[in-house]
Amino acid sequence: CRAPLRRSCVWADRVASEQNQIVITHSPSSWEVQMLDGLPEAWLKKLVEFLQRVAPGGVESPWSVECFRWKLGESNPAGRGFLTCAVAGGEIVGVTSLTLKRIWFRNQVVRGAEIGDLYTHPAFLRVSAHRDSRGGGEYLQRSVLGRCASDTIHRASERGISLLYGTPNKLARPGLEKRLGFLTHPTHRNTRFVRPTVGGLVARVPVLRPVSGVLSACEAVLEKLLRALAALRAGRRYELGRLDQPSDRLDELWDRLKGQREFSLVRDRKYFQHRFFTHPVATYRVHTASDHGQLRGVMVTRVMRTRTGRRVACIVDWLVDASQPQLFPWLLTHAIHECDWKRLDGFQLWCGLPGVYASTLRRLGFIRMSESPIIFLQNALGNAVLRAGPTLDFTLATSDNV
Repeated sequence: CRAPLRRSCVWADRVASEQNQIVITHSPSSWEVQMLDGLPEAWLKKLVEFLQRVAPGGVESPWSVECFRWKLGESNPAGRGFLTCAVAGGEIVGVTSLTLKRIWFRNQVVRGAEIGDLYTHPAFLRVSAHRDSRGGGEYLQRSVLGRCASDTIHRASERGISLLYGTPNKLARPGLEKRLGFLTHPTHRNTRFVRPTVGGLVARVPVLRPVSGVLSACEAVLEKLLRALAALRAGRRYELGRLDQPSDRLDELWDRLKGQREFSLVRDRKYFQHRFFTHPVATYRVHTASDHGQLRGVMVTRVMRTRTGRRVACIVDWLVDASQPQLFPWLLTHAIHECDWKRLDGFQLWCGLPGVYASTLRRLGFIRMSESPIIFLQNALGNAVLRAGPTLDFTLATSDNV
């Protein structure tokens, strides 16, 4: 049964979390759910502060007032998204967002969305269950996360959004799967691949510093060799370049290649314009490969700085002709070269296992690391995607955090 959109939930313990620098000292206290779909400035600032303090470290923060307005506002070609927060004493203590997506599945465009930003203040992780009945039914609230997420799922259903997916953190995933009807895709193993540079290795393993010059020289030779081999396999038929603004060539490329994909975001001109060219904070490079003037593939990169100061290049997205297996390694080696790898600590991307891309990555020096499972809500369309496979067309850009 539907829960009220705004309801207090009693919590009578005095709590404080000095470690996370957001101190909640209300005794007794209450938290309530608030819908911030209008994206008010004051609340967005509080939300960004909350996320920057409770989210785990990693690459530079993906959260800002501008980013939330970008992905949840009118500029998104898929439509306006949702923002559901738990509030206690005027402070945000939990959040769930829903970013709308245009998804290509089995030769048609469907309305979908990514459920994300699933974080709860540590002091509210074990708030006792709240039971609320309304309209003859019953709503059992088990957690702050559960309430925010379930309200978001309900509103998505009311808006006719038929496909929900996410890549939740380790704390959020169990609750979404056990209580809210999500399931991890059984065959697509969404895996992070990394390729460290010599500079990155030396920074992590200082004992290598005396031989760093020799290692750098070997790395330069290997880089040239890998590019030469990729060019040889491609037959030097492709002209490499960059796109600095949206182009109708992206629509033409998508129209030609979409039939090769079972599940993918719609990667047309509108997608590239919103996702990369008009991003309010990040800067992306869109690398291209053309054959006799016709666009055959694109690859998107972004150089980011981690919270420890290391510079990492992310291979954010790509759209290449699956009938041209030599094109992906040629574009990838070109993108690595264009990112000025000598000034970087490494590269990273998401790639599904099993798949042809994974074997190419290994040949080019990438190392398989941790998995980031993709979950889908088990409704009619979600179950169809869960049965599809074995792999999905899913990259870092399919999630809005990079």
